[in-house]
Amino acid sequence: MFTFKTFSPWVACAALAACGGSSDLPDNPVGEPLAITATNYRTVTQEVLMTSFSLVDTSEVLVYGANVSTLPKPLHFARQQLPRLPARVAGIDAVVAGTAYNETVPCESGSVTITFDDRDNNLVVSNGDVLTETFNNCVALGETANGTLRFAFNALTGNLDSDVFTASLTLSFEAFSVESAAGSVLANGTVTLNTASKGVYDQEFRLTAPSYREELNLGGTVTSRTLTNFVTYENITPAPLNPTPPHLFSYSVTVNGTLTSSAFGGRSVVISNITPFSGLDTQAYPPTGQALVTGAASSLRITAMSDSAVYLSVDSNGDGTADFWETRLWSEFL
Repeated sequence: MFTFKTFSPWVACAALAACGGSSDLPDNPVGEPLAITATNYRTVTQEVLMTSFSLVDTSEVLVYGANVSTLPKPLHFARQQLPRLPARVAGIDAVVAGTAYNETVPCESGSVTITFDDRDNNLVVSNGDVLTETFNNCVALGETANGTLRFAFNALTGNLDSDVFTASLTLSFEAFSVESAAGSVLANGTVTLNTASKGVYDQEFRLTAPSYREELNLGGTVTSRTLTNFVTYENITPAPLNPTPPHLFSYSVTVNGTLTSSAFGGRSVVISNITPFSGLDTQAYPPTGQALVTGAASSLRITAMSDSAVYLSVDSNGDGTADFWETRLWSEFL
């Protein structure tokens, strides 16, 4: 599977020259529609792909990897916490009804304070419970976390620390940041996660983000992204017996919603997944799938041609006919 670039020549030149205006986001979280042109379509492509796949690259079974440093991803970090939550509250004593359990535990360095609002007082994570983690320079596995994550469980069956469970929960990010050698990301906002797991390679994830914002700092270059009415769906299916070609699982990903970015000068585009991006765990990038990106009287189609190539076509005047097209490498954008 793939990982994310830490620097992009497309994004570096985009905020002012290609799009016009300041690189700061406006007060309105949804910017005015961006005019997609032959000069900025590569910037749009990379922002759309990096944003979309950073949302669905949250499953621990998707091991992206290899030749480029992985950017920290707050949603991935939060999802990694889920199977650990039962252990966070294991062994606690009953608390007085209406009060919350608090404990501060050490990380490799720094600490995390756990607040457990056990609504039914059954001493385990269950329906209606709210668990809050507040990180204070908490270092673990090469990443440093600060700020607050809040997990509010709307429904839960099975065990989060197993491979078989279903869960519906609201994740809140309050000035939550993750920093690694590759850079740092600051997240604010709320998302809803619905997940069903039948096994290690048999999982479904649906993430809904009414309004979620990230600020990426890569080598001093800050990019702000706001997601509005974003919905992603990720399906992981185990391979059949003796599959050809050999693989462990297949996956498909759909992404829909509005992206406002400082790389667009604070303007926005609407992403519509026409065909899910799909592939096998052994393939570097998805070989199939298509997304339509709509701007101001303009659009961009991103079509997977293979697990190494992607086809881009630009309709810069909204007449339904492509004015410019080319085939690029996936690795140029992700």
